[in-house]
Amino acid sequence: MNRTSDEERGHRRTRWPWGQRLLARIATLRALVESEKQLVAEERKRGRPARGRDLQPAQGAREELLNEAVAHLARAEELVTCAKWFSRSGNMDGALANTNEAHALLLRAVSLPTFQGMLPDLVTLIQKYLPSTDYLRGEVERIMARQEAIRIKQGESLATTRRRRRNEQRAEPVLVEPQRQAVVDAVAKAYNVQAYEVVEVRSFERLVYRWAAGLAAAACLVAAITFVFPNMNPLCFYPVNELGGPAAPTQATTAQVVCPTREGPLGLAPRGLSWPLQVPPPYPWAPWDYVVIQLVGAIAAAVTGAATLHRLNKSDTAYNIPSALAVLKVPAGALTAVLGLLLMRADFVPGLSALDSPAQIIGWAIVFGAGQQLFTRIVDQQGTALIETAPSADQPERRPSSARPLRSTQNDRSPGDSGDAPSR
Repeated sequence: MNRTSDEERGHRRTRWPWGQRLLARIATLRALVESEKQLVAEERKRGRPARGRDLQPAQGAREELLNEAVAHLARAEELVTCAKWFSRSGNMDGALANTNEAHALLLRAVSLPTFQGMLPDLVTLIQKYLPSTDYLRGEVERIMARQEAIRIKQGESLATTRRRRRNEQRAEPVLVEPQRQAVVDAVAKAYNVQAYEVVEVRSFERLVYRWAAGLAAAACLVAAITFVFPNMNPLCFYPVNELGGPAAPTQATTAQVVCPTREGPLGLAPRGLSWPLQVPPPYPWAPWDYVVIQLVGAIAAAVTGAATLHRLNKSDTAYNIPSALAVLKVPAGALTAVLGLLLMRADFVPGLSALDSPAQIIGWAIVFGAGQQLFTRIVDQQGTALIETAPSADQPERRPSSARPLRSTQNDRSPGDSGDAPSR
């Protein structure tokens, strides 16, 4: 009773969709395992296998396989229900691996007629993850082709004899143990490919978050240094006069300096001396100039990122790649806003180095903050490619592979396909 209550509380805590789907798959596999265990117990009482159950492993081996499957399912459920936000990725990898191993053990324990009923789903899984050139996939497809040929032959035989069709039940072609082993090996290999793709998605997500943390730390460092030393390299501009040069006439006069948060007089510039000479207090620049520019750039990047997220397919895994990409854009926008204004202040782009109002500086900060999309677009493309191929807990259909139809024959295979490999 206590164990059931603990499981129910754990299931209620697992509110995220990926964990719920994995728990549903665990429950389905557990029901199948319990059904097989009941059949084993009934056969032990009768002292002989049920009809059609003689095509199965030895009773002791079946019990051992089923007990191992139960242990793997219990471990997977524990990993899902105990997963915290900071350890979710590792727990999900372990839960998926244990669930797949339990499924493979169940496939080895069931009888061959039962296993044959599972073949369509297994072949779909194999075709989803294994390429058409894979030998195990070709072997499984040849097995299915032979089974289909036997089924068609039996149908023709039954159609020619009405009495036999009335009195005899149609017999289904039964697999042999080596064929079961080939299918299970192909399923195990497909699960290995799935695990590799999960690790690839997890590594990409962690890399994006690390880059985002590094960029955020760099932005905070720049903001802190410029807050303590505001006059070190102020983001200020000098307006242009009617003649097209800096507002520095040939005789002593005053001019304006424009900063992100305010503007003020530039000071005196006597004839023959370099311009500008000095800036009298109160200084027009402020410690908050860089902070304001970074905040504006981060907001512009966040808005741009929200507008581009619709191009990414939704993530159906435990790893939310779109969220990681959106987080990366925020510190990137803060830094690109500052770097863009520094390039303008250095007269890197002729004609754009003399802004005449704080509003213009803020406007260019918005442009440069949104311009981070030029640098993060490559990362977005890589994330989209991973999302399209990423597996999920309930293994939904992903992008179509070069799979042949499920019921293929030897005649419709291409010469370069693995189906032409010799049967073992």
